[in-house]
Amino acid sequence: ALFKSAGLKSGDVVTEINGLDLTDMQQSLEAMNVLRDLQSLQMTISRKGDLLTIYLDLPSGEQEI
Repeated sequence: ALFKSAGLKSGDVVTEINGLDLTDMQQSLEAMNVLRDLQSLQMTISRKGDLLTIYLDLPSGEQEI
């Protein structure tokens, strides 16, 4: 629901989170490890061949991403 409210659509591919390249296995693992502690998120997504950047403030507390 959080990503949908941020404007993500079916078929979007997240390629980068806060500067970490998700196409690189090591950086993907690092991104997964830091997601729980983030207060804001910058995502680069690929949508129909275009790259878009989305900025998102994350809710605090025990909510899962």
